[in-house]
Amino acid sequence: MRILIVAVLMIFAGPAQVQAQAAQPKKEGAAKDAKPAARKAKPAAKAAPKAEPAAAAAAEDAGGENPLAASFREFCKEWQGKLAEREVRNASLIKWDQGAGWVQGTYTGFAPDYTCTVDGRGANTIGKIVYLEVKYEKRGATIEEAQKQPPHALETTEVTEIFRFEKGAWVY
Repeated sequence: MRILIVAVLMIFAGPAQVQAQAAQPKKEGAAKDAKPAARKAKPAAKAAPKAEPAAAAAAEDAGGENPLAASFREFCKEWQGKLAEREVRNASLIKWDQGAGWVQGTYTGFAPDYTCTVDGRGANTIGKIVYLEVKYEKRGATIEEAQKQPPHALETTEVTEIFRFEKGAWVY
């Protein structure tokens, strides 16, 4: 029964959680059961890396960096490229408000700075991108004049996107 519980914990919580659970003695007969339970957990913990994605099973570098960190950094660059394309599209589709001798329009853009981090190990690995979404405004006497003006930031919102690593790729 104890081995089954350890195996289920390994699937859902990961080997580190199982080792912590196995190291905690039971309330009944704590000294007697604690040592055998810890021995039972070790063989199950060794089997866990087989369930990890192939890229995650790669050896960590000397700095202890998650083996998926390099692929997530590349994914982040691609993601930021998509956001830059979206900003250009948004700026080209501005809906202009007009008044007596003025026009103004707003669109959503993105600041160029961002951070990418990877948390977890194996099947529990997630990647986070944090960037700034900016609401820009352009103004002028005419639409043509307003389009030539540099945008003014009206508001800025910090955005956190979370991705998981599944079947060899980062997914949203």
